[in-house]
Amino acid sequence: MLVYCSLTASLWYGHRITVNRSLPPSIATYLTPFRRTLILLLVTLYVFVSYCLVPLLAVLGVTSVVVGAHAAGRDTDDIKILTHQEVKGDERGMVDV
Repeated sequence: MLVYCSLTASLWYGHRITVNRSLPPSIATYLTPFRRTLILLLVTLYVFVSYCLVPLLAVLGVTSVVVGAHAAGRDTDDIKILTHQEVKGDERGMVDV
């Protein structure tokens, strides 16, 4: 991911340099600054979606499945919901405060 993001950033840097300096006329007729910007926007969008957004969504999906499985697998007999009477004293011999 870092390689593709740095490659995209270097392409934008190269584009900025070529806009400041003009390209040879044979290339400039086909690759106008608008077309180069459009191509770079499409490349940037592709890199963002395929190499940044999809892995992020995959990690979030796996994390939610693991957390959900852990929560579903807990033993509910060990969990006690404390009521007002249980706070004052319970069967373990706690004294009333």
